[in-house]
Amino acid sequence: MIVGMSLPAWSYDVHDNIFQHNREGVWQLQERTLIEAIAEFKAALALKPSTSIAASLYHNWGVSALAMRDYPAAFKAFQQACQLQPTYLIFRQDLAHAYALAGLLPQAQAALRDTLALNAKDGEAWLLLGLLYQEQDQINASQKSENEPIPGDMGQSTNKSTDDKKPVSVSSSLSAPGNVALTRTCFEQYLKLQPESEMARAVKRLLKEMPLDEPGSTMKPAELSMPSQTLPPEPLPAEGNKENTSKTEELKK
Repeated sequence: MIVGMSLPAWSYDVHDNIFQHNREGVWQLQERTLIEAIAEFKAALALKPSTSIAASLYHNWGVSALAMRDYPAAFKAFQQACQLQPTYLIFRQDLAHAYALAGLLPQAQAALRDTLALNAKDGEAWLLLGLLYQEQDQINASQKSENEPIPGDMGQSTNKSTDDKKPVSVSSSLSAPGNVALTRTCFEQYLKLQPESEMARAVKRLLKEMPLDEPGSTMKPAELSMPSQTLPPEPLPAEGNKENTSKTEELKK
């Protein structure tokens, strides 16, 4: 037998319910009960909150989905947050972070370029973009090495399992200068903006270790801080890319 209960007056206030669901969702997120957290954020969104509150709820939903490695759901939630509050940089940075964790480097680069189009003085965005270009360069070099034929093998690749792999897609508008030039530009901009940061020494070390730029491969910061044509998500591997972790944490070591 279900006994009815009289609810307090505040429970009928839509705004109080929205904030209550969000607080509960944040608590569930902190407790790592992620399915319950997402349910709370969805419940709050169902009450049709204001634009700014809805953006925060979608962002929290994205954080929860990302913690579950549900990358498509994270992309969608972060994109909704960016659409509702396009000038809020944290939402775009977290979208880029989600793409990077999923191994979708071109999409992550595009999201960071959109961030820089809004604020070209965002030092962290310059650093993250440079690290992504550097990682892209390493992937391209690795794929090139794997696909080089062994002398006497009639042009066959060194590893047959790599023959069917498609090359990582890179936006043609950004591939012309070469990733070395792109990475160098990003790192130099970061040092100009945050010369005294705790990451500055590590970034300087990376610059010294970088190979020389290809002849004629120059890239002006203004070109990188122009809005990108956001790339659609590519098909994800079954388990995502578990090897992609925070590059800034690696630098601190």
